[in-house]
Amino acid sequence: MRYKLESFKLSNLDRILADIPPDITEFDLSNITFYSVNYGDGDLTANLILKILKKSPEKIQTINLSQNHLGGHYDGRRPFSTDHLISILNALPKSLISLNLSHNYLHWLSADDFVTVIKALPAQLKSLNIASNNLEKYSASDLIKILKALPQDLQSLNLDWMKLHETFSAAEIIEILKALPENLTSLTLRGNSLGLYSHEEQIQIISSLPKQLKHLDLANNFIRNLTGDNLSELFAALPESLVSLSWCENGLNCLSSQELQQAFSSLCTSHLTSLLLSANVLEESKIIALLPFFANSKITFLELKSTFMQDSGGYKGLSKETSDQIQKILWNNQKKSFMNPDPANEPQIYGLQALCGRAITLFPIHFDAEKTTKVALDIIAESKWLIETEGLKVGRY
Repeated sequence: MRYKLESFKLSNLDRILADIPPDITEFDLSNITFYSVNYGDGDLTANLILKILKKSPEKIQTINLSQNHLGGHYDGRRPFSTDHLISILNALPKSLISLNLSHNYLHWLSADDFVTVIKALPAQLKSLNIASNNLEKYSASDLIKILKALPQDLQSLNLDWMKLHETFSAAEIIEILKALPENLTSLTLRGNSLGLYSHEEQIQIISSLPKQLKHLDLANNFIRNLTGDNLSELFAALPESLVSLSWCENGLNCLSSQELQQAFSSLCTSHLTSLLLSANVLEESKIIALLPFFANSKITFLELKSTFMQDSGGYKGLSKETSDQIQKILWNNQKKSFMNPDPANEPQIYGLQALCGRAITLFPIHFDAEKTTKVALDIIAESKWLIETEGLKVGRY
């Protein structure tokens, strides 16, 4: 259950905190400094955040502290001292496993102070978002030092929008990737302009990604103007352990149908069940050319939105015939996963997506959807015996 602390006055904060449901697991504290006090009074603002954290419910697992100027202001001012920031992190609940610190101008911290702050993170933390903090402002050696200070049991890290190409050579990025926590299984590198490196350098960078990764987001990296051979080599360099891959907005429309078939044949699908290809503006003929690849894979979640701005209605340009073919492929892949569960894949079948292959079209139905379609209910009824025989567990995806 998620709770967002909205705009408030200091005079009624105690009442608001007292009314927070005790069973929430996600606490959204983004942008609260904007509503609270003057950034110039770091003591008062830090004490406010500390008060909120100390009053937070005991079972909080996820906290969003983005957009709070924790590292500094856009003009370089430091509203919080390093000691303030450490105090805030030390006050995080012991149950916390996911923390969002994005958009906080953390680059205004010195590298040594950043390392000190990182070491104050909860040891049990599994997921950390430090995207959009201008980390490219650090030298490669300083960034490596910061990343090496991350909790070694961290499993998920978001490093979106770092503008890597503006600062680091390919050789430096390779060394930076080597500094990532050794247990990392999920990495987000969206919007980092990796496509501005030479093709040979792109292969070297992708080949340096942690081999144990299960989830990888390389969307919007300007990886375009490629040949089929180029993309084949990039796909072949990806970790073979991937369960989900986002290759959105990377110029796939520049390739012919034959080149796409060639390239995707190099993509390892031993464990891949989720593939995101949105905003590649693919013509229907090119999607049709990829249908045999989808059918021979284990993919059960396929995103083909034509733009990021489009709603969840799917790829509007597809004919009903092609859409139906994709639905059938996804459902058949879903049935294969029911009948032959792969222990190397995720340990749970997530949400209604797992039970409603025909109902999801190109997108899953959320577990907490207000209305469940009749088709979805029919599929649940059809699949009851599978649940009983295979012992499948259903939860949020």
